[in-house]
Amino acid sequence: MRYFIMFCIYTSCTCLYSLVLGVAYLTVEYSISFENPLTFLTLLPLSTGYFFLGALSGLQFFLVLMLYVWLGIGLTCAGFCCQQVLLVARGQTWCQLQRGQLVQSHASWRSNLSDVFGTRWALGFFLPIQTVEALHCDSHKHD
Repeated sequence: MRYFIMFCIYTSCTCLYSLVLGVAYLTVEYSISFENPLTFLTLLPLSTGYFFLGALSGLQFFLVLMLYVWLGIGLTCAGFCCQQVLLVARGQTWCQLQRGQLVQSHASWRSNLSDVFGTRWALGFFLPIQTVEALHCDSHKHD
């Protein structure tokens, strides 16, 4: 679960950062103002129409499409991340939730989060180190 949550965090941060850079690029290069909140809602339909009329370049239309892709993927991954962190805090997994199994975790939410992320979880966000002790299964050979 830890790896999926970390993947969702990194993906959503990267997509939302790319969205900010894309908006800044379109503002500077093409003088598109995003001050009006309706700009983002009307940008795709207007850009599509102007592209098919030949009044908009392919690069600009691609950037507008990518803005919506980055927004969609970023918000989706942020939602998955929040859902999984809530499940971990409850001491439950997605498979248990789907089966309808209600897990009564007697541990606190902090203890559940440290079981998944480890005690040095903040360091694990920035450096690719192991923050959780791996569970080893001992295999006994029967003679």
